[in-house]
Amino acid sequence: MKDNIEAADKMVPIGMGIDSHGILFRSNGSILRAIHDKYAEFYRDVASSPLIRKLVEDSLLIQTEISSTRIEGHTLVLEHPLLPTVSYPFEWTPSMFKDAALTLLHLNIALMKNGLCTHDAHLWNILFDGTKPKYVDFTSIIKTPEDRRWRSYEDFKDAALNPLLLMSKGHATSARSLLREIFCYPDHALVSDVLGIKIKKASPPVLIPMLRDVLDPLPFSAGERARKILNFLKKTKLKIDTARTNGVHDVEVLLKRVS
Repeated sequence: MKDNIEAADKMVPIGMGIDSHGILFRSNGSILRAIHDKYAEFYRDVASSPLIRKLVEDSLLIQTEISSTRIEGHTLVLEHPLLPTVSYPFEWTPSMFKDAALTLLHLNIALMKNGLCTHDAHLWNILFDGTKPKYVDFTSIIKTPEDRRWRSYEDFKDAALNPLLLMSKGHATSARSLLREIFCYPDHALVSDVLGIKIKKASPPVLIPMLRDVLDPLPFSAGERARKILNFLKKTKLKIDTARTNGVHDVEVLLKRVS
């Protein structure tokens, strides 16, 4: 990437301004991410790690490099390419939405194996680079909590799984219409009525009887929980099944079936 020092008047602040870790700027065909000094050491180490290079190579994460650009008041600036087209979850086809959800889960599985995870689980942090969905919010990457659970598990159900379930029942247009703002998702009562199952917020998961044990956050580590959802979404069709599983053995059988 560039070795020059950007003049302040060439940088345009972008983003929603809600990132506590840094500030985004658009500058000469790139995105610059000025990291607040409190978090500079952590994100310097993360950005320099082999893990991040592998995630970029696997097209799960937007290209990220430490920039030579200097921004006043910040000792660390990261640089990303400026993608030519920006689209949003409410504009995506069901297959694009599913691919984005899979990308988020693949990303978190890889991160959690290394003591990291994403703070957010909504799909607004994913942009399509051509046909490839890539996670772009680098400073959403944080250390995994001490209990190694993905705290955004419930958020993923709201932002990704429930809309996919509606889409699987032929309600793609309605599902997209409920995603037009970043923290707006299908109401749980609506999803319950359409699917004929009971869905509650922040309670032991009862999304789908077939997946009761698979999605239950209590017995599994964060990486294992994300993997169960990932393998579920890999199925060609999202279906409702009245069968029940009985424990870890059945989960292992299910994983083999859908891998």
